[in-house]
Amino acid sequence: HFFVYLISTVLFSMATGALCLAVTMGSKTGGVASLGIILLLLFSILFGGFLSNRSSMPSWLGWLQYLSVYYHTTGVLVSNEMRGTTFYTTLGGDIQIPISADQALDTIEFAVEPNVTTYIGGLAALYVGWVVMGYIIMKVFLSKGSWRNILKKTKQE
Repeated sequence: HFFVYLISTVLFSMATGALCLAVTMGSKTGGVASLGIILLLLFSILFGGFLSNRSSMPSWLGWLQYLSVYYHTTGVLVSNEMRGTTFYTTLGGDIQIPISADQALDTIEFAVEPNVTTYIGGLAALYVGWVVMGYIIMKVFLSKGSWRNILKKTKQE
């Protein structure tokens, strides 16, 4: 369990850092980059199901949860820590009632896949995607915003 936790937190940090780099590379000033990063992370929290229940979102916005680092990280951590766990509550001092974590998650409609590799793969894909996006944004920005300039430079080399 510890290594799954460690991998998920490291991938979360790497994916968030790659997103910040991609936004910073496409911004002209530090203030614009900071505002863009804050807004993207805020919407990532919102659509990842961290602030609101995923079932309360409109169905046409459902695909946005897969772009959220919080969706994947929360899925890994909750699945890793809670699946297969049983909690006990005591009533009246003598009666113990077992409640499985799966029942509790289903009751609050917190949909978590039992396979954590789906979430870990999603985090890794977000990291790679944002690094590639940052590289492309950097190439466009350095070539004065024209795709023709990028192609000309590659032909000259």
